Amino acid sequence: MNLEETAAKWESAEFVFIPWKNRDNVFVLKAYGIVQEELEEAQMTLQSLLTLRNVGPFREDCQSLLNDLFETSETLDLLIKVQNMWASLESVFTGGDIAKQLPMEAKRFVRINKDYQKNMERAYNTKLVVPVCRNNTLQASLPAMFPELEKCQKSLDSYLEQKRSKFPRFYFVSNASLLQILSQGSDPESMNAHYAKVFDSIDHVEHRPSNKNIIETMVGKGYIGVPFSNPVECTRNIEDWLNEILRQMRVTMKDHCRQCAEAVLAEGSQIHKSETSLRTFVDDSLAQFALLGLQFLWTKETESALRAVGSNGSSRAAAKIMKECGSLMTRILGWLSGWCLHDLGPKFNRKKIETLITVHLHQRDVTDEMRQLAKEGKIRGGAGDFEWLKQGRFYFDPHGRDDLNADGCCRISVTDVDFTYQSEFLAVRERLVITPLTDRCYITLSQALGNHFGGAPAGPAGTGKTETVKDFGATLGIWVVRSPHPFAFHLPPPPPPPAPPASAPPPPASAPPSSSDVATKL
Repeated sequence: MNLEETAAKWESAEFVFIPWKNRDNVFVLKAYGIVQEELEEAQMTLQSLLTLRNVGPFREDCQSLLNDLFETSETLDLLIKVQNMWASLESVFTGGDIAKQLPMEAKRFVRINKDYQKNMERAYNTKLVVPVCRNNTLQASLPAMFPELEKCQKSLDSYLEQKRSKFPRFYFVSNASLLQILSQGSDPESMNAHYAKVFDSIDHVEHRPSNKNIIETMVGKGYIGVPFSNPVECTRNIEDWLNEILRQMRVTMKDHCRQCAEAVLAEGSQIHKSETSLRTFVDDSLAQFALLGLQFLWTKETESALRAVGSNGSSRAAAKIMKECGSLMTRILGWLSGWCLHDLGPKFNRKKIETLITVHLHQRDVTDEMRQLAKEGKIRGGAGDFEWLKQGRFYFDPHGRDDLNADGCCRISVTDVDFTYQSEFLAVRERLVITPLTDRCYITLSQALGNHFGGAPAGPAGTGKTETVKDFGATLGIWVVRSPHPFAFHLPPPPPPPAPPASAPPPPASAPPSSSDVATKL
C-alpha cells in the first residue's frame, strides 16, 4: 500500500459503535482490535516508506501522516483502557448495595460517567477514526479519567477484600460473581443463584413464605430439602448471614450425625442383626449419615473383634473371632446388594445405596484381610496393630466437644492422626472405589495434615489425583475447592549450599527424578 492509498483509507475509516446494555444514549466501541491492528500495520508501512531513497518529495507528507496515526493509536489505546474499566465499574456504582456502602467512590464515578458519556456521544456523531482520536477534548479528558477510575477500582478491590476476610469462602469466587452477589445483598432470595459457589452441595435454600428474610431449609442439587435445626435470619450484611448459614448448616449436620451414632452404637441396636432394621435406618438417614453410620458400625465391630484377638493367645480362636466379624460384614453387604435389584424410587436413593455398597465392599475386604492375618498369627497388637491403625476409623464420643458445641464429637482417625468431622452438607454423591493406592494416598495426606503441611498426589494426568483428594475431603466432611487459578505462596529463597572444601572432588551430576519416580515415592 502506497502513501496515497494509506492516506485515503484513514480519511474514511470509521469506528463501529453499539449501545451499552440496550441504552440508546450510551455507546461503546466494538471491534476495536481490528482498528488497532490496521493502525500498527499502517505505521509500519509509513516507516518503511521513510527509509526509501526516493522519498524526498513526499517525506513531509509521509511524516505528517505517520505522526497523525501514532497520535491516533496512542489515544485509542487509552480510550480502550478507560472504556474497559468504565464498563466493569458502571453497574457497580450506578445502582445496587455497593454504591450505598462506597458513597465517596460512587460520587467520583458519577462525575467520570458524565464526562465519558459526553465524549462517547461526540465520538458516535463523528465516527471517523482519526478525527475522533485527535479531538482535543477527548485527548484532554482521557488522562484525567483513567487515574480517577483506577482510584475507584482500588477502593472496590479493598472493599471486596474486606468482604472476603469476613466470609473466607468468597476467596474462591471470581470478582465478577462476587460483585453480583454483593450488589444484590439486600435481597436474600437473589443469593439462590450463587449458593453452589460457596457451599459444597447447597443448590438453593427455601425461605419462610410469610417472611423472605427467614431461611428454613437447604436443598441439595437433585436431593431432598433438609430443614435447619435453627432457622437463619437475614437481617444484616450478606457476609454476616452467610456465616450464620454456614454455622447452622454444620450444627444441623452434627445433629443428624449424633442421631445416626445413637441409632448405630446404642446398646441393643438391631441394625447389624436385622435387614429390616438396617433398611429403616438407611431410609430415615441422610445419604452422608447413612454411610457414616455404616462406618461407625464397621469400626465398632471390627475393633471389638481385634481386641478379643489381642486378649486371646490362640491363633485358631483369633481366626474364629475374625471370621464371625467377616461373616457379619458379608451379610450386610448382601443385604445392600439385594436392595439394588428392586425399585428404589428416586434416582438419588439408588445413588445413595450404591455408595454404601462401594464403601462397605472395601470395609468387608479389610475385615477379611484382618481375619487372614489373625489366622496366620500376624496380628499380635490387637486393635493397636498397625494393619488396623492405617485404616480410616470412625468414632463418636457423646461426651466430646468440637468447635461448634459440646454435644458430642465425631472423630476420624488414620494412623496416629485424628480429624474432627467438619459436618459440611454433602447431599448425595458417588464415592471412589478404594484401592491400595488410595489407602496409601490417604495415609500420606493424613500425615501431612497432622504435621501442618500440605500434600498433593503426583502422577500422570487422568489417574484420579484430584478425585482422590476430593473423596478424602468427603470422608472428613470438608468442602474441597478446586481453584480455577493457582495460589501464589511467596516463600523466602533457600539458603545457598555451603561451599565444598578446596580438596574435595566435585559431586557427580545426577538426573532429576521423573514424574513416575515422584509418584512411586508418594
